[in-house]
Amino acid sequence: MDHRRVRRVSAALLTALSLTLGTSAASAPAAGAQTGGGGCGDVPTIAAQDPDGVLSSLPANEAAWYNGYEVPVYQSQWTNWQPKHAAPYTVGLAFGPIINPFQQAIYQEIQDSLKQSPLVGNVIALAAPSGADIAQEVQNYSSLVQQGVDLIIAEPTSTASLADSIQSAADQGIPTIMWINSLDSKYAVNVSSNDWLGADAVGMALKQLGGKGNVLGVHGIPSTDVDNFSFDMFHQMISACPGMNWDGEVVGNFTPPVVQSEVLKFLATHPEKIDLVVQTGVMAPAIIQAFIQAGRPVPMVFDGGAQVGSAAYWAKNTPNGYITTGTVTGDNQWVDLANRVALRMLGGQGLKINTLVIVPVTLTNANVGEYVDPSWTLDTPGTVEAKPADLPSDALLDAFFTNPSMH
Repeated sequence: MDHRRVRRVSAALLTALSLTLGTSAASAPAAGAQTGGGGCGDVPTIAAQDPDGVLSSLPANEAAWYNGYEVPVYQSQWTNWQPKHAAPYTVGLAFGPIINPFQQAIYQEIQDSLKQSPLVGNVIALAAPSGADIAQEVQNYSSLVQQGVDLIIAEPTSTASLADSIQSAADQGIPTIMWINSLDSKYAVNVSSNDWLGADAVGMALKQLGGKGNVLGVHGIPSTDVDNFSFDMFHQMISACPGMNWDGEVVGNFTPPVVQSEVLKFLATHPEKIDLVVQTGVMAPAIIQAFIQAGRPVPMVFDGGAQVGSAAYWAKNTPNGYITTGTVTGDNQWVDLANRVALRMLGGQGLKINTLVIVPVTLTNANVGEYVDPSWTLDTPGTVEAKPADLPSDALLDAFFTNPSMH
């Protein structure tokens, strides 16, 4: 049975418990078990699925990053892998559609970043024309394999559609980094977010509301893992607050005009006050614009993967009493981690574990101003970037590799 489907069905039945980030993997409860106590706004501790026991090889703080992670974590199949020939190497990019500023940024930045390394001689980048064209995504991936790339970074709409192709590429000695959306496969290297690491920001929002109010959910693309995982978390957190009412859900496809249109349609038929909007990521500016256009008070909009426009609105209106929460998972964080993992693998460092997660920065009214340029407005495009100090150090990443001293 599909694990993710089970988690989605049971999400509303789960009770929120407290997060204990200091728990080591060796003493953690069984996979899927929840520990601790608490209530509305508290974050569950849900042990990661770790069938190979690899989390015990990590320092306790890094092992705790996998709290609640919905995809099993395996020992890497690429621990002893090295490319078949000497540098320079060719890296392939297999992307879904480039449909919003975040996609545009990471698609270009990962290419530019990889090309700066002497290990990389060429980058072949392919993107599908739309999220509905799964066949083209598979064809693009297969084309990269046929062109003899040494490593692939994939960010598809549907991870499952590439499962067989990734295993086939692995049989040919070509590893695949699954970027942002994870795949339950020992042959994949997942570089993704763990939505439970941002759950404390959602919890803060629920507590600031006193556990009472109406909630609107805005999906990105419902078929993507990042959307499914996010809404698993939202439903679990909100179900622990008896005074919160899940008012409805709309689909924005991560596309600003679609987001604004769908939220406006919802507001036209729901005159009741909306107190909180939760969304998968990168859609907060369009949500805020929809409320303004409808002449409705702007509610707390959870700014997961904070955007420049929404963060600017937030910081500008903080003196007027506007309160919300969010997370920073800027494109520089995504590009930095994917690039460093890829180059370490190409350098023969040997990856211990098949999944590395982005650790978001929690945004509050107290620190949002530190990440906002005063010149930004609600209409300014882009993703809020992490500070250099927010990025993982080389020493921290060393723990995930067998031979970190190799270059």
